[in-house]
Amino acid sequence: MTDEERLRAPNRTPRGRDGADLVAGQEARATRIGDQCAKPERHGHATSAARPCGLRLGPSSAASGLLAVPDPSTSPSPLLAAPRPEAQRGSRGVPSGALRVAVLMGGLSGEREVSLKSGKAVAQGLAEAGHEAIPYDVTGPALTGLREMAPDVAFVALHGTFGEDGAAQLILEDMGIPYTGSGPVASRLGMDKLASKRLFVRHAVPTADYFALGVGEGLAGAAARAAEFGYPLVCKPSASGSSLGVSIIRKPADLEAAIAAAREHGDTVLVERYVSGREFTVGVLEGEALPMIELIVGREFFDWTAKYEDKRTRYVTPVSLLPSLYRKATEAAVRAYEALGCRHMARVDLIYGHDGRLYVLEVNTIPGFTQRSLLPMAAAQAGIAFPALCDRMVRAAVRDAAAQGEQRRLSA
Repeated sequence: MTDEERLRAPNRTPRGRDGADLVAGQEARATRIGDQCAKPERHGHATSAARPCGLRLGPSSAASGLLAVPDPSTSPSPLLAAPRPEAQRGSRGVPSGALRVAVLMGGLSGEREVSLKSGKAVAQGLAEAGHEAIPYDVTGPALTGLREMAPDVAFVALHGTFGEDGAAQLILEDMGIPYTGSGPVASRLGMDKLASKRLFVRHAVPTADYFALGVGEGLAGAAARAAEFGYPLVCKPSASGSSLGVSIIRKPADLEAAIAAAREHGDTVLVERYVSGREFTVGVLEGEALPMIELIVGREFFDWTAKYEDKRTRYVTPVSLLPSLYRKATEAAVRAYEALGCRHMARVDLIYGHDGRLYVLEVNTIPGFTQRSLLPMAAAQAGIAFPALCDRMVRAAVRDAAAQGEQRRLSA
């Protein structure tokens, strides 16, 4: 069995009521995937418990804002327990009416506040699309009480640890709850930049040359490899998001501090050859590229401040590129999405270097999801309004779960 087959092979964890007793099993599985990414290497082209937040949104609340109900984690709620009409089923067994959607937000990572904003926007968008949205604030490595809420589907708006790394997806699969976004393995691969790099190379996705610093690798070895590559370089944690822990190393004296900053977010560090050029992002929706967006920043690179705080940051669409280059960029984005085995949606970041080459930086399997975020912005350029985008995602999740259930039934 190849490395890629091992990464994609199903490996179920023991069934648990709400995921609390699945954590050890999923961590072991995550470690097995991560172990394949921790080995130092060089590669170059040339050579607590979660709680529902006690809010519910429905179609009638779209204009008036959030409709508060008692927190079901502290007291029984007759609203949660009340029977509701069955959704009508389409010809493929997919509900065609309103769905009860648990919107998972918050989480455990440094991106918690961003996730809460995404989740709130998604809940409002779903309500405007006619669904019953139940915001669910994830505050620990479990999904306590989610099963009792009886959602038709979960919209995963979590960023970083316990969300983008596949952990929440494992629990949702064990619960039998359909969910938006990529599955556990693709999520883990997207979160692990080193694993992503290896798959990019294997699938002919253009990416910058790199080397990895494994657990315990000292400064002397890192300095020798950096000198061999030449400066400037980009140093980043292998598993983190929103550009947390990312530094540009312009001279040897900056190396130690950059590695230390990256290791605040994980032991394995990825060091890439620095590419200067124009930055773009491509949203991919169910395997199809959305219109490209160019990122114009007033800082050294598109870091946390540029993304969320700097008012000089501009997003330009439609972009000014030769048609042939535009096509190559969108094709590279879709290949990256497929290489990781993504589904439903992702955002792929690229650079068009001053050397005339395209480089894929990373795949974000759960991109920001406010109306001002990049993937929804690209969808709007394609004529897909934000409520319609949220609706499409939850229906895709239910559709795929129904198809998988039918496959299991036929193979039984």
